[in-house]
Amino acid sequence: MYHEDTAIEFYEQIGNGTDTIFNKLAQLPTILQSVDIQKFNRRARSKWYTDKISAPLSQLDSPLSDYYANSLNCNASIKRQGKKLTAKYCNARHCNTCNRIRTAKAINHYKSQFEGYSDLQFTTLTIPNCIAEDLRTTIEKMIKTFSNITRVIREKRKIDFNGIRKIEITYNSKMNTYHPHIHTLHSGSCGNLFIQEWLKRYPDASIKAQDTRQATEGSVNELFKYTTKILIKDSIDKNT
Repeated sequence: MYHEDTAIEFYEQIGNGTDTIFNKLAQLPTILQSVDIQKFNRRARSKWYTDKISAPLSQLDSPLSDYYANSLNCNASIKRQGKKLTAKYCNARHCNTCNRIRTAKAINHYKSQFEGYSDLQFTTLTIPNCIAEDLRTTIEKMIKTFSNITRVIREKRKIDFNGIRKIEITYNSKMNTYHPHIHTLHSGSCGNLFIQEWLKRYPDASIKAQDTRQATEGSVNELFKYTTKILIKDSIDKNT
């Protein structure tokens, strides 16, 4: 019969390269499916996912090659000291394991700050796609534009609101273009004003691509999900 200590020792085999079923992401025997074991199972899947991205990136002739290579060592082994399990983390922006932790910390930090608001809205502001060479200046302009709009709403429209802004960038592999857009969670019920002012400054942006809706209990989670996810399914081609 398996015991918890046996299960913990099983995970220590990862560090010495032993070819265990953990490495192959097979399901553990039901007897091992305690809360801790399930957590490490999810972490293993997360690491496998990150390694598939980091390995080819680390081989590039790039000044970031060492940065990518470092993420290959993230959670490569789990050490046990008494009842305590520890692992090394890379904190890389493309590491799915570290992103999960980063997301949880952000949610725990900000969620309480939005409690008590009855007028929260989740607003998305978008612009047409741009090419890679224009991406940096495009994002800088978007941030400046957003700041100008917040001043207009506060100073001219006299609406007092609080919020948080995150930028998401998606890549269109068929057109080889990038689509930066802003997600913001804010009080003040001023989402439509944001969109109106945004379209004044980006007249070539589609009104259908802008969106504002009443925030739900999961809006904070949704907002921070955008900051750490690496891949999403295409809205038209679900296989992409």
